[in-house]
Amino acid sequence: MGAWEDYLSWNHSVVEAVYPVRDTPELVFLDLEGDALAVLERVRGGAAAAQAELAEIKTVSNAPEGNWSDLFSPWVRPALLVGAGIAMFSQITGNNALIYYAPT
Repeated sequence: MGAWEDYLSWNHSVVEAVYPVRDTPELVFLDLEGDALAVLERVRGGAAAAQAELAEIKTVSNAPEGNWSDLFSPWVRPALLVGAGIAMFSQITGNNALIYYAPT
């Protein structure tokens, strides 16, 4: 993509954040299931596929959310330590400053 396409793509996402697009399946979250089903039928091309996807959207949206204590559970701890270690190593070594002042 060229520079204009990148700019317009970024600008489009900002506009969508401020003024949400009405023709998306996310209408389910606004309790407009009929409209969401109509959008899915138009996109998927059939009522059966649209009903299946709408059921999947509802299932995923009703899934339990995590909380802060989940970050310290045993199966997440190794990934958390590696990520924090990489971030600290990057800050301690000053790699960003070296690359910033390096000739291009």
